Amino acid sequence: MSEDDNRPVEEPNVREDQIDDYQLSRAIYARLIQHGMKGLDRLSEIAKESEHPRCFEILGTYIKNIGDLNDKLLDNQRKIQVINQEQGINATPVDPSQQVEFTGSTKDIVRMLKDLREEPQDAEFTEVEDGTDDTEA
Repeated sequence: MSEDDNRPVEEPNVREDQIDDYQLSRAIYARLIQHGMKGLDRLSEIAKESEHPRCFEILGTYIKNIGDLNDKLLDNQRKIQVINQEQGINATPVDPSQQVEFTGSTKDIVRMLKDLREEPQDAEFTEVEDGTDDTEA
């Protein structure tokens, strides 16, 4: 038995793999769509110039393919949301102001605000040199 056989096997971080795969897939779809849109413009020009029915058929198929890529990109987004829900991860960022809970009356709030206004605010003042010489005038 070799020394390598006794080492503990490290479990891959499935969550990191999922995120990496999602980001890679999203980048590929986005790039394909961008390139497809450039090609779509060129195909559209060719179809207009030639007025050949086959060119318009190809153009229609190309438009459908780009639409399908767009759908796949959105499906990718839905899939990662499902994965996040299954793992109990909230994928939508939470605004901290939405997490504040106050249990008191409006009178309590007014008193707190009044106290805050009356308290002296600590401020630090620091001089900043702007690089100019004030002695020359």
